[in-house]
Amino acid sequence: MIYIKNIGGSLFTIFGIMFLFFTFFVYETDCASADSTLPSDYCYRQNITITNNKASDMSYKSIRLTKDTQTLINNNIIDNTQNTFSLANPSLNNIEFAFANFNDVSSPLWIVPTNLNSNNSNIYSLYYGTNNHYRDSGIYFEGDSTATVGDSTDLQLTNNFNIIVDINPLNFATICPTTSTDSPVLINKLSGLDGYKINLYCSGGIIYVQSELRGGVGNSSVISQQLGTSYEGQNISIKIEKTSSEVNMYIAGIKVASDPALFSITTNNEPLLIGGTSLKGVVVRNVFLEDNANNLQKVTYTFDRLQETNSTSNQYTYNFYDSIGSNNGIFVKNYDSSGITFLFSNPDSNLVEFVSRVQDVSGSALKDVKVATSTNSFNPLNSVVEPVAQGFRLPEGVTYTIIFGFIGVIFAIGLNMANPNPLFSIIGFLIPISIGAISGFLPMAIFWLFLLIGLGGWGFTNWARNR
Repeated sequence: MIYIKNIGGSLFTIFGIMFLFFTFFVYETDCASADSTLPSDYCYRQNITITNNKASDMSYKSIRLTKDTQTLINNNIIDNTQNTFSLANPSLNNIEFAFANFNDVSSPLWIVPTNLNSNNSNIYSLYYGTNNHYRDSGIYFEGDSTATVGDSTDLQLTNNFNIIVDINPLNFATICPTTSTDSPVLINKLSGLDGYKINLYCSGGIIYVQSELRGGVGNSSVISQQLGTSYEGQNISIKIEKTSSEVNMYIAGIKVASDPALFSITTNNEPLLIGGTSLKGVVVRNVFLEDNANNLQKVTYTFDRLQETNSTSNQYTYNFYDSIGSNNGIFVKNYDSSGITFLFSNPDSNLVEFVSRVQDVSGSALKDVKVATSTNSFNPLNSVVEPVAQGFRLPEGVTYTIIFGFIGVIFAIGLNMANPNPLFSIIGFLIPISIGAISGFLPMAIFWLFLLIGLGGWGFTNWARNR
């Protein structure tokens, strides 16, 4: 009897630890968020097979896709109630999501694969969550493309202002090849001796951030700072702060350069330019113009709601909006779709119906939970498990349950042979199941189901034995 009580106490302790870990550190009841880092944080996954039939490889080239968004909305897979959408964090996939409007029946979607070889196909994944969290999208300037905002008083900065540009430099070699001396623009309202500009410039394969402020004859400030390689593929903020006496440059919140500047910027009537054709390999996520003397935002561009207005003759035009005012802009992108084909899979995972009705131990219903398998190139399990799963040719939920369940049985048998104790068998079986759930191959409900089945079976066996 003491032996059984000890096992029961041990099981209760392990169950409690697992409950706390999975409930508070892994499982997310919102089903998705902008900061999610695991495929299992999302309710749905949709694969895209893209084929490059061109004669050359495509590296960090944007690709335009169209998809049946209305069906996703009708099936509660994505939420369009606030003109938002839910997509995976780019770190989950080897693609970067650029921009889209998910309210249209056939919505345009732009993605940027890291590399798509000539005459080859790759499978990429989008992850969805039915809530109001959504990815921070942006615009991507590869090919002949421009983003322009007409002149207004809000854009005519003179003194005590901040210019902030949030970017993701996806690939340094694409931005600045070794032989390049380009100076790709981030934001520009410079005309002769008047205005302001922030740009990158290349020298020997090294990237520098440079700001240029001008206030007429004899009044100018030009400062620059190397962009460290640690920022490659990272979301960073570049901020230029102009006070009454100096100019300061910040990169990722760190002050990196400054320059005395007692003058005021002189204005001009030129449009504001954001990015441009020469800005390759960089996603521009947000642009802010601020009055730092009064702590007021003057202009805000988040590029989260781009509406396609033209899609003829390989030229695509979008409206983008000032979130706090009326300084709206136009984004024009030329894109040759010849040689590129794509196919979207069904986002449903065909997981067994009852799983969506199981409740989490904390009491939150797992509503419409679908398996979200990982295509993360950094996930060491992916290269092993995905090929095996494809060979089964069964529904994904069943396939991964079989794979990790079979591994669990082997663990359970092995531990039982080493120490014939039901406790070790249960733990052995649940180890691979928990790994599958954490990696996103299995929904968390599967782990809880097997845990409850194991505890129930152990309890029933002991009850029958002691009658």
